[in-house]
Amino acid sequence: MPTTFPRLMLDHAKARPSAPALREKVYGIWQTTTWAELAVLVRHLACGLAH
Repeated sequence: MPTTFPRLMLDHAKARPSAPALREKVYGIWQTTTWAELAVLVRHLACGLAH
């Protein structure tokens, strides 16, 4: 199977679900999104686009 960005994201979510995937500042405080949370967000987005 070819390596794609979605496949890499799912592999990271499985291998290290609690590791930080994204960080952004909100009102001067860093907010962290884990790989597991990112996988859920991406799945919801994909399902929304499929309808």
